[in-house]
Amino acid sequence: LVKSFGKNFELYQREDTIGTLWNVIKKRYPHRGEDDKSYHPIPVLAGGPGTGKSRFLDEIERLLRHYIGESDEEIRNGFSNMVVINTTYGNGSPADSLI
Repeated sequence: LVKSFGKNFELYQREDTIGTLWNVIKKRYPHRGEDDKSYHPIPVLAGGPGTGKSRFLDEIERLLRHYIGESDEEIRNGFSNMVVINTTYGNGSPADSLI
């Protein structure tokens, strides 16, 4: 994908969504070495067509890095090598051709 129509628009009204995700990440972080699966939630982003799911995923790294930068040194160090991988299926995704 070289260019996208909506990608150049500013992302609005995602403070609640990223705030919820960040709060779960912060709550889980102290337990990162534990095996208790209750400390390892899997975030899910769901919504109807055109609600900004893909756009939010495009912006997630920038948004998380903002929160990380405002956190204490332990969290900043813990996320210094963060890698964000987004996988989508459907609506013309290249993965559609594999099915």
